Amino acid sequence: MKQLTPYAAARGRMWGPDGSGALRRGSAKARADLVASWSAAALPPGAPPAARAPATARVKHLLGEGRLYLRPRRAQDGHWRVEVAASVRGRWLLRPVAAVVLLLAGGPMRRGFRDAVERAAEGWNEAVGRLLELGPDGIREELARQAAEGRPGKGSKDAPKG
Repeated sequence: MKQLTPYAAARGRMWGPDGSGALRRGSAKARADLVASWSAAALPPGAPPAARAPATARVKHLLGEGRLYLRPRRAQDGHWRVEVAASVRGRWLLRPVAAVVLLLAGGPMRRGFRDAVERAAEGWNEAVGRLLELGPDGIREELARQAAEGRPGKGSKDAPKG
């Protein structure tokens, strides 16, 4: 009997406004293997990282493709660290152009990416902190409420903007 592996996956396509053409279209795919993620996070500090990233994402566009790899690690101080690796490359004749753009703008792009990852980590820490404050029973109640409503509450911090 095959054992089921808990994972989360998402796929999507993006289109620009009507008549915007192929340059405003793309697709994305993401996957997170939850068991592999917990296993990677449980490795002792300094151990070699997991061979395969437990969480991955890919974005495709006519002009290029980007990939994102996330590997959780336990740090010496008891905190978790997440190793983030991204690769971006142009497609077809745009590879040389993408190489020149990355050469010239690589530093600011890396800083912007690093800042975005740090903001995401801060948001994650806030969300986990709110969940920890609720406790197991509070989390169950909140999940049941959101499942019944189909979305976060209108007055909640997690409600969609706009």
